Amino acid sequence: MCSKQLNILIAAMLSFIATPHVASQKNSTVGIVDFYGLRQITEAQVRPALRIAEGDTITESTLRSAEKRLRAVPGVSNARVDGVCCDNGKTLVYVGIEEKGTPALNFNPPPKGRARLPDDVVRAGAAFDAAFEKAAERGDFQEDQSKGHSLMRDPGARAVQEGFVALADRYGQQLRDVLRDSDKQEQRALAAQVLGYATDKASVVGDLSSAMRDSDADVRNNATRALWLIAAFARKAPDRKIQVPPDKFVDLLNSLTWTDRNKSSLALMSLTEPRDPALLSTLRQKAVPALTEMARWKHRGHAVASVMILGRVAGIPESELASAAEIGSHATIVDAALKRLEAK
Repeated sequence: MCSKQLNILIAAMLSFIATPHVASQKNSTVGIVDFYGLRQITEAQVRPALRIAEGDTITESTLRSAEKRLRAVPGVSNARVDGVCCDNGKTLVYVGIEEKGTPALNFNPPPKGRARLPDDVVRAGAAFDAAFEKAAERGDFQEDQSKGHSLMRDPGARAVQEGFVALADRYGQQLRDVLRDSDKQEQRALAAQVLGYATDKASVVGDLSSAMRDSDADVRNNATRALWLIAAFARKAPDRKIQVPPDKFVDLLNSLTWTDRNKSSLALMSLTEPRDPALLSTLRQKAVPALTEMARWKHRGHAVASVMILGRVAGIPESELASAAEIGSHATIVDAALKRLEAK
């Protein structure tokens, strides 16, 4: 299978999760429970404290209560439980564990400044949220990423996103000020989202890269996603001379936060396609355990990026990776990759 076919396949598998949508229903049914961060502690040791199983009905309160119980498990220093929507109408529950003695990923302290977004940007952000919600109700998450930013197929959401381009160019400095120095996390998150639509993509890479260390998960998510799309665009438009450093994506693979891992793996799936030896070496040194556990996740769409990255780190030919992705033979690729890495 050629690279173009592979990209089409992966885009189809990932299209409906391209924008995060954490479960927020009052009650939702659990379809899958998966874990990450377990090194010395086993799943069997944390399951009793989790008290969430496939088929259970959960609320946001259920997830927060589970986190408190998990933090009390011997050997656990921190825990995070996220409900992610959706697979056949059911919520996917991801359980992140940070073990005692494991280096924690440090983020910047929350800024304390009073920078604020222009009213035009705030209104556009609210309009997009409303349009996205309507599209989500229909299950329409399809989008065009060819310009280095998202343009959804849904006409209402797309119209707002097209307006983001003008807003990013008009209010670029104010967006940067808010992203760096606003004490309102929702304002920083919107600033990161809109800044990714700037016509001059190279000019916003530094700002978005810095925001990938924001204290707030939503800000990091929006900044990481924006940089992922810019990085993919940069590969297809080398004349633009856009350079997106991969290091922070690699670091986020070891984050306790699920959205950090999800978006950084998607970015690195694009960045590793050329198989740059330096990047593959960094991933081998810093991320093989994280990639392995993510590649074994039960949901194919959430696992495929890590499967591809792990296979490339191990030197598995692209044709074999494409075939495995097409038929869902993730376990075969993971086992083959680990065997190759152990032999090196």
